[in-house]
Amino acid sequence: MPARKRPVSGNARHAARRKPLPAAAPAAGILELVCPQCGAAQPGAKVTTVLRPADEAGLAALLKGTLNVFTCVKCGTPFRLDAPVLYRDDARRALIYWAPNETQETLDKAEKQVAELLKALMPAAAAATEETEATEETEEAEATEGVSPDVTCRLTLTRGQFIEKVMLWRNELDDRVVEYIKFQLFQNPQGTLDPVRMELFYDFSQPDPANLSFLVIDRESGQPSAGTHVPMELYAEAAATFLGDTALRAELDKLFPGYHVSVSRLL
Repeated sequence: MPARKRPVSGNARHAARRKPLPAAAPAAGILELVCPQCGAAQPGAKVTTVLRPADEAGLAALLKGTLNVFTCVKCGTPFRLDAPVLYRDDARRALIYWAPNETQETLDKAEKQVAELLKALMPAAAAATEETEATEETEEAEATEGVSPDVTCRLTLTRGQFIEKVMLWRNELDDRVVEYIKFQLFQNPQGTLDPVRMELFYDFSQPDPANLSFLVIDRESGQPSAGTHVPMELYAEAAATFLGDTALRAELDKLFPGYHVSVSRLL
């Protein structure tokens, strides 16, 4: 899907930490898979672990829900492998990592893994930053040590979060501003959005240049139950306010510390 040009993609120091992927990691690897239904081996099954901006087929599979979906060679049962996937945009210096085996309870561990991944993939940026930040001793400084401030890095825990972050990045929307707008929608006293029962996800399916649209997802069923939107002008104003002022940009970073940028941190 073509990217909508917005002059608002902000700097994001927060990275995805996972070590196993080398700098020249292939887009797919061959793993020894077995069918969860009959236990038969699946020889030659290729698991996608890296997506890049030019990988239209891989991105289409991600959006359709067919990425890393296989059909058993013996019993014919379709099954999906939720393997970690990295979206890597070298030209715009961004990493978005999906860690499907991590949860909110293991978020600290996942953030450390993500930071190691960033250092492994962008060692030059890490080395340059380590020299200037060697004396910082705060907890956040330790978490982001060696991370170049012009590198955007995100950690996601679910497939939906991963898709949302990838599409926000491709459409040049600052995800921190978007998550802040979600918070305002949940806090609206005249609204009907309940964060306990509902989630909001960026709706990119029908691009509307006049509005920033969201799907309202029922947490229990995992299905969309409604939609909502705010004028794109409101997003542009919020982005200009936060990203155009050094002090307010720092406040935005405080609202969303670490690599897992989510409205859940504010609720």
